[in-house]
Amino acid sequence: MLIHDKSLGIVNDTAVSTVTDFWTTPASNESISNADTTSVTSFSNTSVYTENSVSAPSTCSTKQIKLAATDKERIKRVYEELDQASMWKLSTGTVVEKKMEEFALSCSYEHPAHSLILDTTDKSWTGYFTKEEMKEITTQNAKTLPELPTKSSSYIDDLEGYRALIR
Repeated sequence: MLIHDKSLGIVNDTAVSTVTDFWTTPASNESISNADTTSVTSFSNTSVYTENSVSAPSTCSTKQIKLAATDKERIKRVYEELDQASMWKLSTGTVVEKKMEEFALSCSYEHPAHSLILDTTDKSWTGYFTKEEMKEITTQNAKTLPELPTKSSSYIDDLEGYRALIR
């Protein structure tokens, strides 16, 4: 039963039902079992990652679908199509894209590595790169920020003094 009362802030939003339908009615018209999904629970301004759930800063809850065999094949094809000569070889001899491929194919759920994204703050990489390799990756072509103008720096210092008043 759906309640539709704007005065209480309760509305039947068709966009929400469309999102729900997307997750509950796959293109193949097969039902999704709980074994194939993991819940995504949301908390305001907090991201928490656990084995069975992912929390992201959001106000809605959805389900993350487990990667299908076709998804894994597509991911494998993306990595196979990379030019071997253009791959990044670290000083230790480790090829970054090969390690990313190894990790991407081991994932059961979507991850930025499936789009060739290496987030150095993601703790998942500790099993694939050593601390020295991660340091080399994060410091490669690192940009140095220009010195802040004195007037701006002074202004920020003044704002820091007001922080105690806000708390």
